[in-house]
Amino acid sequence: MLTLEGYNLQAGWHAFLWQDKHQIHGYFQRHKIRHTLLNVWNKIKFQYYVEISTWLSILEALMYPHLLWRGQVITYEDILDKKGNLKTRQELKDLGFEIEWWAYLQLQSRYSQDLKEWGISRRKTELDKI
Repeated sequence: MLTLEGYNLQAGWHAFLWQDKHQIHGYFQRHKIRHTLLNVWNKIKFQYYVEISTWLSILEALMYPHLLWRGQVITYEDILDKKGNLKTRQELKDLGFEIEWWAYLQLQSRYSQDLKEWGISRRKTELDKI
């Protein structure tokens, strides 16, 4: 079960879901169940998601899992304001998310790239409601 969950992955599952890291890290697909789940996800992703959904944990996609705070998953829904702009580091700190400056810079960079390439959807799809 731990192997499927990916406790030893160099990046979190979210990196493989949206950033095509599975092409770079071939070890991810060597696990038969993970490989199958990823193939199914890729079919679903292009059918249901035109833009990036707010449930994506961008920090999990950017950092090694051991650098993240256990039990604290920060999603786009948490870091975007009502207009869809990235909250400041101070606003995130006030909400209880302690993010180092270097992690916040990575977050800003990835947010800009995602916004330009995909766009970020604020609406929940039918699939998100399940």
